[in-house]
Order: sequence, then C-alpha cells, then structure tokens
Amino acid sequence: DNIIQSQYLGDLADYESYLAYKRTYEDIRRIYEFHPEIYVSDLHPSYLSTKFAEEIAGSQNLFKVQHHKAHIASVCIENNIFEPVIGIALDGTGYGEDGMIWGGEVFLGDLKEGFERRGHLSYTPFPFGDLAVKEPERSYLCYLTSMAQNDESLYNIFSEATAANLKTLTKIISETKIFTSSTGRLFDCVSYLLGFRKKVSFEGEPAIELENLIYRKFSVEDDIGSYDFAIKADKGNYIIDVKTILYGVFEDYIRKIDNEIISVKFHSTIVSAFSEVVFKLSKDFGIKKIALSGGSFQNSYLLYNFLKKLHFSGLSPYINRYSPPNDACISIGQCALLSIS
Repeated sequence: DNIIQSQYLGDLADYESYLAYKRTYEDIRRIYEFHPEIYVSDLHPSYLSTKFAEEIAGSQNLFKVQHHKAHIASVCIENNIFEPVIGIALDGTGYGEDGMIWGGEVFLGDLKEGFERRGHLSYTPFPFGDLAVKEPERSYLCYLTSMAQNDESLYNIFSEATAANLKTLTKIISETKIFTSSTGRLFDCVSYLLGFRKKVSFEGEPAIELENLIYRKFSVEDDIGSYDFAIKADKGNYIIDVKTILYGVFEDYIRKIDNEIISVKFHSTIVSAFSEVVFKLSKDFGIKKIALSGGSFQNSYLLYNFLKKLHFSGLSPYINRYSPPNDACISIGQCALLSIS
C-alpha cells in the first residue's frame, strides 16, 4: 500500500543519468530488501527505461502502460478516485497505441477497467521526431505545410538553412507516415511564429516563452476571446481540428496583431476546445469528475482557466496532489493502473 519514488534522475538519454538510474534501482532494492515480482514500463519501444525493464524482467512479468493513460491514472490514485473519470492529458510527447505521437488527448475510464481514448487534437504530419523538440522551427514547418498558406510573412521567418531546403523538407513532410496530436508541438509552432527562433535549452522552453508573452499585458484571469475551433465526431470520438485554430492565429499574425493578444487568445482556445470535448463526453456518459495531467498543466494560464471553466460548468476537476503533472507522475500512474486493475 505504499509508493516509493526515487529522486529526480534527469534525462535518461544522458549516459550519466542512465547510469544513475540503474544505480538507484539497485539502491532501492537493497535499502528496502525488496525483490520485484512485477515490472512496468512505458509503451515506447525505444525508451531506455523500457529497454532496461525488458532486460531485467523478461516477458512474463513485464507490463507496459501508455504514457498519457499513466498521467490520468496518477491523478485518480492521488485523489482516491476509483469511479469513472474523463481525463485530459496535455503534454509534449508520448508513444501512442497506434504508433503515432500523442500529446493532446482525452480519455474516459477508471483505474480498474483502464482508460479509453475518446478525443484528441487532429493529426499533423510530423517526420522529425525528437529533433523537432530541440528545433521548434521544424514543428512550425510541419503545421504550416499542412495548412496550404501562401502569405510571404509566414515564410520569411525561416532560418537560411531551412529556407534553402524548403522544397526538400516539405516533400519529406508530405510523404511521412508519422503524425502527431501533441499539444507541446502545437505550442512550439505558435511560439516560433511569435518570436522564439532559437534552439531550445530544455524541453518546454518555447511553451514557457509563449505563456510569458501573456503576462506582458494580461493575467491568468484575463479573457479577451478566443479563435474559432471545430470538433468532429468520429465513431464516438471527438477530434479538435488544429487547422481551424491555426487559421485564426496566422490571420492575426498577418494583420500584425500584438503577439501578447495572439498568445492569450490561443491559450483560451485550447481551454475552450478541450473543455467542449469534456462537456460532450460528460453529457454522453454522465461523468462529472475530470482529471487533468501532463506537462502542459504547469502552465498557470491553462490550469487556472481549465479549473475555472470546468467548475463553472458544474464539473469537478482534479489535479496531481503529491507529484508534479509532468513526467514525474508517470511512475505513480503506472503503479496505480497495474495494482488496481
């Protein structure tokens, strides 16, 4: 009945961090005189943590949990919620059950039966993988290419290298079989458009700068309207059309509307669009409890306005209580899903 988490270990892609990860595993086993009978890892086949689990567990006692389902499960176990919830998971990257890159997801379910994906941001071609996390220009290019926009001001902001290879990069995007529904990559796109033109120092930096634009003129309580959005119903799922949102963003940029105004309207649109999906699912299934998790909920404007909108609509939103909403809560959600189900 106890969950014991390690200290923060850093990005496992860093060799020293990965060695610390393995040492910590042995330390916890020794300190607590504990031999694991069951192992659980992320669904992503290339994560070092997944490979480590496969190496030490074998196939019989290793279970894999989808990243965003673990986010929602962590909120449920931290708040002692065992009945069905609607979960909103917003973050940068998570390996989806269809092999695509998820990150703007809505789930329905509970800890005992598990969670089913019932809504998400529409897919955008995304062939650049982790490279785009470090270079938000590539995210911007992916979304722009899918939009068929011709205004020169939307293309004049590319770096010299990208501008010189635009035709080749566009061809790569148009022919890819990898797509994303990531909130983080959508934020990277808008952040790049509004002035973040460098390589990132840490994941989430463009989104942080985009949020900071708001506070030059506004606060978390300010609502100056939002962009149009469209939601398509598809076999019981609700899909938020990214292009409709970006058309509004691009139009304001072309009209030279202040970046601060574009940012606050974009943030408001994300809140309104996902809340509308929640309202539809709540009406469909009679569920009132809403779980919010994922790195995007470190964004104060998003968190405040989601809580406000859901509360005012008669719903009961819950967030992580004992762990941060970023990936620090993933192991808690993994354990919860495995132990309860």
